[in-house]
Amino acid sequence: MIDKADPSQVAGQARFFKSGPGQYGEGDKFLGIKVPITRAVVKECWRKVGFAELE
Repeated sequence: MIDKADPSQVAGQARFFKSGPGQYGEGDKFLGIKVPITRAVVKECWRKVGFAELE
């Protein structure tokens, strides 16, 4: 997933998930990966490995 990172998205995601000091997501780190990209990666892994292995 590191190679899918988009640093231009990190600030917006950090703000959305309230990861600042004292907020509920404090300390969370973001790669800036959007959901459609994450879904594509999962779909590819699913095809290669299958449900039994992922479970």
